[in-house]
Amino acid sequence: MGSFTIATLEDLREVAYVECFARGFTMEDSEDVGAMRRALREIRSLALPTGMSRDLIRRTAEERWKI
Repeated sequence: MGSFTIATLEDLREVAYVECFARGFTMEDSEDVGAMRRALREIRSLALPTGMSRDLIRRTAEERWKI
């Protein structure tokens, strides 16, 4: 598990850059990039809007660390 970035090249091919603990690597296989694109859609569908995320982070920090 780690962070990843999906990029669209000038010729409209997509590649993904994946970071893990030891290193990062580029993936070009369309099935792999497609799986990552689906994962990204799922993550986005679960995410709160920016303002709500900021408020939740602030409230959680205040409750846990008495900021």
